[in-house]
Amino acid sequence: MPCNYDRLSEAFLRTDFVIFDNDGVNYPITSEIVEEYAEAVARAGQEFIPGLSFNEAKGLAWESWSTHHQATYLFVAKYGADPEKIGKLYHKLCDEGIIPVDKKLAERFKAFRFPHAMLTHGTRDWVDRVLAHLGIEGCFDDKQIYTIEDVKFRKKDESSRPFQQVLYREGYQARRTMVVEDTPQNLIHAKEIGMMTVLVKNGRDFDPPKYPWVDFMVESLEDFLIVSENAPKPFRPAGRLVRSQRSAPVAPVAG
Repeated sequence: MPCNYDRLSEAFLRTDFVIFDNDGVNYPITSEIVEEYAEAVARAGQEFIPGLSFNEAKGLAWESWSTHHQATYLFVAKYGADPEKIGKLYHKLCDEGIIPVDKKLAERFKAFRFPHAMLTHGTRDWVDRVLAHLGIEGCFDDKQIYTIEDVKFRKKDESSRPFQQVLYREGYQARRTMVVEDTPQNLIHAKEIGMMTVLVKNGRDFDPPKYPWVDFMVESLEDFLIVSENAPKPFRPAGRLVRSQRSAPVAPVAG
């Protein structure tokens, strides 16, 4: 759907909690960054697949990215690489220094009035490095950053469990939570459990009918944060305003 910011602004009236992705949301993934990531995955892949040349590994990384939006996918599915080990090595080899820095981002986040957390496919080490590089390490409580290790390497495009885990631990209900992502497939299971879904386009074109599970599209994270600043504030009764305002949490997830 087009970027209807009036509808998004109204949706904040029904929002108690927001879950942000990291890569592709806190910064746009440029062609230079994708190339860097592909080379890092290739080098990591060679460590786990004997005899695989760098060019073959890089081609596999590109194929994984284009078909599954996960650069390590085929290394795991086709060659049996350990997802935890290759994921950690791949992120260790990535250079966060090539990520462009928006100097206004920290200011925007500090003005963001909604309780929020992060749920990312990145490793803890990578997230810490990226947030420090972007200058927004103080905008997320460390306990409210859920990395791929924290959700037992379950992917958001494969299961609703990562979302359910965050909701349960933070004490919020799906229907009053927004999820902000740059990958449409990562929003499918979020929508299935009733969450409001926001896709950050970052200059990319999307055909709205192909993504019926996406509630809102925004051009950038900056636009999303600006809309939230200008959104109408819901009426709050006087008195205690913390846990009592939260919806009942979802049940814990087994496994």
